[in-house]
This record gives sequence, C-alpha cells and structure tokens, in this order.
Amino acid sequence: MERDAREGLQSFELLDGTVYYYDRVETYKELFLHAYDVQLGNASKWPEPPLIYRKICEAKDPARVLQHVSQ
Repeated sequence: MERDAREGLQSFELLDGTVYYYDRVETYKELFLHAYDVQLGNASKWPEPPLIYRKICEAKDPARVLQHVSQ
C-alpha cells in the first residue's frame, strides 16, 4: 500500500540514507507561489521556506537534485 502511494512521485536520497518523495506538480506550485510572494514583498506569509528547499539542504547530492527539480 505504501509503495502504491509513492507511485508517480519523484524522489531523492537524503544524507541519513532515507528517501524523500515529492509530487513534482504540487512542488512546482508551491515554489511558484513562494517566489511570487517574495517578489511582492510578502515573504512573511511563509514562516519557513517550502519543504523542498529544506530537503534539498539534506540531500546526499544537492547539485543533482537542484538540476533535476529545475527541469
């Protein structure tokens, strides 16, 4: 059942050996909204950066993840 829930999700390995799974479309939406709010001077709407940014900082290979996420 857990494997079925992850079907169609993107993923990358974290430093601790676990795998972070994310929905690419939902992540892009969140990143767009975050960037939009920041550009409008409304960064305070976001008490923390989007989760994908925080997980990239924990990634085993952050450069590879950034390249993959930005495609």
